[in-house]
Amino acid sequence: MQWPQTGFPTTCLESSVHKIALSDFVTRAAAGFIRKRHLDRDAASGGGWASPKGGAFNINAPGQEVLPRTSAIISGNETIELRFTVNLPVAGRSYLGKQAHQILVVNLMRLVQETLPHRNVIQVALEAHVLSVIEQHRLRQQLRGRNLISFIANGSILPRSSDAGAKPMAGDDLVTFQSPPELESTMQLGDGTTLCGMGIPKGITVLTGGGFHDGGELVVTDSTAVKSTGQDPVHDPSKAPPGIDLQSIDQLIGDGQAKFLAICLNRFAEDTISDAVNLNDLLDRPET
Repeated sequence: MQWPQTGFPTTCLESSVHKIALSDFVTRAAAGFIRKRHLDRDAASGGGWASPKGGAFNINAPGQEVLPRTSAIISGNETIELRFTVNLPVAGRSYLGKQAHQILVVNLMRLVQETLPHRNVIQVALEAHVLSVIEQHRLRQQLRGRNLISFIANGSILPRSSDAGAKPMAGDDLVTFQSPPELESTMQLGDGTTLCGMGIPKGITVLTGGGFHDGGELVVTDSTAVKSTGQDPVHDPSKAPPGIDLQSIDQLIGDGQAKFLAICLNRFAEDTISDAVNLNDLLDRPET
């Protein structure tokens, strides 16, 4: 869709961060519309190979992260493009024309009209979403000048509602985050407000405990950070990626290089060794 047709404010084009925020919002709006109208469901099948199938819309619905995506793309200052997939309805080897018309002419037009024009989105929610992403970017830019890798604002909700979900915990028993005095640091929001919280300095930091939520928009980490997780050898047998020098790790575990290599090649490495291999792999990458 041409940018003037969308009616979105030109402030959404001010920077790459603004564009990422808008694209993320549009993707979430499209995913919400698809779920609300049950457009993500294929035609009910149960009558065998020749019964009707297909018809579902699908889009790369974001989780709690805001990242550059290909599901919605702003090209320069000219167009915004929404990308998704559709399973065309079939019965056996025959396409179902009437159902395809409903999907591509009726449902598709409704999806576009409810998602892309500015007048049809919740404008307060759009402004809050974009501002949240911009504030996170501003906070992240302040980390290096303070020799920090992460910042967690006081009052952040870190516990998750369940281990199976990413939503934060709610309820009267909820305990919000409070920084220990020795790690307390201050950051500045865009409007000049001073934000207090815990600053995690560069170096080695060990965290223990169960699963936690990311804390919301006032929890940030250096943009070059990576995540390394120990892998279960039963589910992921590729423990020792090729081309990695394992001698430094072998010195840490003290069991001899030959034994360490044998463990990895036999695909019975423990999680701790898996962590070490992953870290060594990450350190070998020039971008990190």
